[in-house]
Amino acid sequence: MNLIPSHIKGLIFDLDGTLVDTMPLHIEAWCETGNFFGVEITPFMVNAMAGIPTLHSVVKLNELYGYDLDPLAVKIRKDLLLEDIISRNGNYQPIAPVYEIACHYREIIPMTIGTGSSRTQAIIVLRAMDMIDWFRGLVAADDVTHFKPDPETFLKCAAIMNLHPEECLVFEDGALGILAAKNAGMEYIDVRDLIPA
Repeated sequence: MNLIPSHIKGLIFDLDGTLVDTMPLHIEAWCETGNFFGVEITPFMVNAMAGIPTLHSVVKLNELYGYDLDPLAVKIRKDLLLEDIISRNGNYQPIAPVYEIACHYREIIPMTIGTGSSRTQAIIVLRAMDMIDWFRGLVAADDVTHFKPDPETFLKCAAIMNLHPEECLVFEDGALGILAAKNAGMEYIDVRDLIPA
């Protein structure tokens, strides 16, 4: 496996939709949450906000669509629905090509997770996938002031690994995350290019 250039000393993985196929579950939870609150939330709207934490996504929905949703009430409802959806549908599934890369390199070079999910949600996913000990650290929505496309998440990941940004390679599936990697001065791989059509 020669995907990683020799000058790369650390790997940074987004979680949802990059390492683990959680996006369909999140989309279902968002759409059901919209129904509960009497507003339309579509898969397109959810995908456009990929990488933005739930509370901030609600603020954005209010701004873009003229909704008057309470961010905390929406987050609580969406999190409960997500738990229910997971219990009905079974556990998470890995994004196979990215999972294989992480599995191969986990004992070779340091790796971190840089996600827009909450720390609690990210840990639940990583434990469910039995991957919690693969990573040097985790930077979640709780750990940053500025979210993707701001580079703060990925720069904190680099700091955890004691690496310069140019020594890091980011794996991402979302436009905001890819822009965050660029803004951090890091190389990146758009994992959508690794997934067979």
